[in-house]
Amino acid sequence: MHQFPEDYELIGFFEVEPQVLDADVPWAYNELTFNASSSNGSLTTKMVTGSELINICWYQDGNEVLHIDLKGVLSLVVGSPTNEYEINTLVISFRDKSVSKLFVKLRPYISVRWGYNDQQ
Repeated sequence: MHQFPEDYELIGFFEVEPQVLDADVPWAYNELTFNASSSNGSLTTKMVTGSELINICWYQDGNEVLHIDLKGVLSLVVGSPTNEYEINTLVISFRDKSVSKLFVKLRPYISVRWGYNDQQ
């Protein structure tokens, strides 16, 4: 990935420590799984950063309501007062420019916004 958040930014966003595949490898090159909870469910986010893969599953009352497998992830950014994105938002950008950025929020509740446009 071309851009990857600092470890503390991901912990701040998800409010949990991830499960890490290899403790000796930096997070930017590792496999991470974050299991976060919010008022409207839980979100499991698995990142295989070296392979540009992210898997997002949203659960409500134990039922999967959203499952997204993302490939070709170019960058991850956590929104903050120092960048162009809304605070407490995970922004995922893709290699394919026709795929819009994906925005994920956990607070005050889980929300996901995404788009696709091949009409450019």
